Amino acid sequence: MSTPDPATNDERKEEMRRNWAERAVVWRTMTGARGGMWQAATDLMINALAVHPGMRVLDVASGPGEPALSIAAAIAPDGQVTATDLTPEMLASAEENARARGVATIAFRQADAESLPFPDGSFDAVTCRFGAMLFPDIQKALGEMRRVLVPDGQVVCLIWGPPERNAQMRPLAVVRRVCHLPEPAPGEPHRFRFSASGELAGHLRAAGFRQVTDATHDIAMQWHGTAEEQWEAMLKNNRRMAAAVAALVPTQHAELTREVLDAIRAEERREGGGTAAVILVTGRR
Repeated sequence: MSTPDPATNDERKEEMRRNWAERAVVWRTMTGARGGMWQAATDLMINALAVHPGMRVLDVASGPGEPALSIAAAIAPDGQVTATDLTPEMLASAEENARARGVATIAFRQADAESLPFPDGSFDAVTCRFGAMLFPDIQKALGEMRRVLVPDGQVVCLIWGPPERNAQMRPLAVVRRVCHLPEPAPGEPHRFRFSASGELAGHLRAAGFRQVTDATHDIAMQWHGTAEEQWEAMLKNNRRMAAAVAALVPTQHAELTREVLDAIRAEERREGGGTAAVILVTGRR
């Protein structure tokens, strides 16, 4: 496996930090619509954790707080979770959510996954939900996760599975048919970087993890809001797409909006409100 260029990685991280800072602001305005949207993903991870009294868990790339908050509640009152993220604005949202939910057994720390600010053997488990595919140097990040684990400590990661099995991608396909959206370069961090079964598991083994497991699940993806709100959220969360859509002439813009809303509503009519494939990968130090 090739080693990514450090200078390029730094640029990618800075770009991600800016993007996720913007998303933190957007997500605060749509808590109700997004609330519980990915709860099934969190539940998969908690079920995979070997929970025990006094457990110390590190959650990497926590975003606005999940799965860290749910794990903290599951291992209370004796356990302790440390939630980390590269973006301070995301951590601020996570702290707000912890206060709102009355979760006390949790601490927050800004941290780069590729350089975790914790001593060796600090945690019994490390979790990461929808973050591993975005780390520029995945081997460095996994090496850090392994380093901070106790011997036989557990890692639990969840990533997106194949895009064709993701309900959120079908409305996006409508946009791609009309607008030119650049595809990620080979090796570039993106949502579906490790979407093939066994890819991330192979990286875990290369990083020294043992007893690695890899399983694909289909989970419910319910948006608790209107189709119009979901379309607005899609645009706010993807600057490139928003710019491409804004550049359309008015008639194209109106037609695209109609088609996207029809696609979103079609997903809502599916049994369970649409599903997405996710890949649960676990291992031991």
